[in-house]
Amino acid sequence: MESGRPSVVDLVLTGVLTAAALTEALLTEQYDDRAEIPLAVIFALPLLVRRSRPLWALAGVMTVLFVQRLAFGEIWDAGSSLAIPMVAVFAVAAYSALLPAAVGLGVAVVAMSLADIGPDGPDVAFLTLILGAIWLAGLAFHRQRRLVATVAAQALELEAAAREREELAAAAERTRIARELHDVVAHAVSTIVVQAEAGQALQQRAPDRAADAFVAIQTTGRQALDELRRMLGVLRDSPGTADLAPLPGLTELPALVDSARASGLDVDLVVDGHGDLAPGPDLTAYRVVQEALTNILKHASATRATIRITHGDGTLRIEVADDGRGDRGGTNGAGHGLTGMRERAQLHGGTVDVVSTPSGFTVRVDLVTT
Repeated sequence: MESGRPSVVDLVLTGVLTAAALTEALLTEQYDDRAEIPLAVIFALPLLVRRSRPLWALAGVMTVLFVQRLAFGEIWDAGSSLAIPMVAVFAVAAYSALLPAAVGLGVAVVAMSLADIGPDGPDVAFLTLILGAIWLAGLAFHRQRRLVATVAAQALELEAAAREREELAAAAERTRIARELHDVVAHAVSTIVVQAEAGQALQQRAPDRAADAFVAIQTTGRQALDELRRMLGVLRDSPGTADLAPLPGLTELPALVDSARASGLDVDLVVDGHGDLAPGPDLTAYRVVQEALTNILKHASATRATIRITHGDGTLRIEVADDGRGDRGGTNGAGHGLTGMRERAQLHGGTVDVVSTPSGFTVRVDLVTT
């Protein structure tokens, strides 16, 4: 059902039909009794609610016809006497449900037939045919309106779904960027802190080794700055203008291991098998090892670590074990580091297992690579 306020179309249509009925009343001989003129004026007024109250509009039009018939013994033999009921019948079909519309058609046929009883009464079959055709046109209009409304609703749903997907994608991207920043900054800062402490301890008794520590700090800082510039450049630049340098992967593990060794951690890297990885799993594997080494340097008080990379059939296993303190905090995975590992692994159908013993700590990550 439409809004209760008449639209501009309703006002114009009612005004035109009222003017036509009044013109016929004044200029033709059909209205011998001037008392019929007020009926001509109000004949089309019910059409103002033809959208919001179509049955009421039809009932109002038919009431005017019956009043004219009962008061003056005949109905007007003029164009408006048929045009206005036809508009009301069309409105009933166009703006009502099927059952009320069918009832409205029956009421219109019966009412107009009874209102014109006389020796020259109407051909009921012809009247039914005319009103039926108008009613079918209104029904077709009704179905077209419903189809348009359905398509519009579906378009709104699709638009809302698209906005939701964009918001989810943006949230996922924010999470990815936060994870990347954490991995880069945490690893670099942890390495720098360890190297700075070592350099300070060695400054008096082994100046050469202290200088090496400061060189390692410089190298780590430069690498971190390079990665941060690349990430921020991707965020700042428009598509097609960002730096296309490859993301780190397993091929960069030796440099990562050297950085950890320069911090005083004895690291062994073992790779079993080989395989070409897609950029996503390759980056995830690198970040997992990077985060594991960061945690060892920050929390473990370890002297030795072993990294084992095992390529399987469509899988990749990453194990990082150390001989440090096994009861370190955050083993429940609540920390950002282990949480980030799990989020990265889940993106590639993987899992993360953490094993803590008094003699050491092991992180095992399994990824699906196909």
